[in-house]
Amino acid sequence: MKNKLLSAIVCTIALAGSLAGSTIAFRQAAIAQVMPPQQMLNALVSRCNRATEVTYRSAQLASPDGNTRVYAEGMLRKQVVPNSQRRQLDTARACLPDSRETVSRNLIIETEGSIRELTDSPYNEGYILYQPRAFTADSRFLALDMRVAYTDGVPGSYVIFFDMEDETVVSAEVCDGMPFQNYIGFSSETEAVILCQDYGLADGTPVERVEAINLLDGSVRPLASQPEGLLGYGRIIKEFEVTSAQFFE
Repeated sequence: MKNKLLSAIVCTIALAGSLAGSTIAFRQAAIAQVMPPQQMLNALVSRCNRATEVTYRSAQLASPDGNTRVYAEGMLRKQVVPNSQRRQLDTARACLPDSRETVSRNLIIETEGSIRELTDSPYNEGYILYQPRAFTADSRFLALDMRVAYTDGVPGSYVIFFDMEDETVVSAEVCDGMPFQNYIGFSSETEAVILCQDYGLADGTPVERVEAINLLDGSVRPLASQPEGLLGYGRIIKEFEVTSAQFFE
């Protein structure tokens, strides 16, 4: 399965499982509510109404040179068929959704005197959330987390590197399709390091490795271990928040 981000191809893998429930509740109004992304996803799971639509704004990251602010916005929709077979079999009453959909997703780049909105296509097989993590020291490259929670799957995590100079995604084949990719830090202004993880062996032994990505040409090389002295730049100036929630009975 392939998923587009700003016209670049990013590989995703369908996963098995479900999200855990939560007692976190949404305010039913256009009032911003600060909460971590996972709490938002848990709150979506916990509602048993016919449909819920939630809009969010990610944490906002200012570049190290102070000239740019980057964040993501999106709308997620959960829909439920109350008399479906899946609902009838939900003896634990976990309020699992029958479907999860990403209605919209945008990356916002604000500079002095300009706001650019990079819009991606809707995704009807799950929730996708983007979060900016860090810049390189020269403010050219940006690391973004992409979290995916499929209708019939547990969340996966992926890493996207964005070239702010020409507004393109760095194309690289990382982790050989392993479903969990986590940004660790920048080893230089042109190289990033990520941790690749799989589900693990039957005895519980984790399956993981570390890779370095050349941000100029997309080449990838394995590392024997996580290097020391990795850095990331930028400053979080606003936390992740739910900006509105609507419920349909």
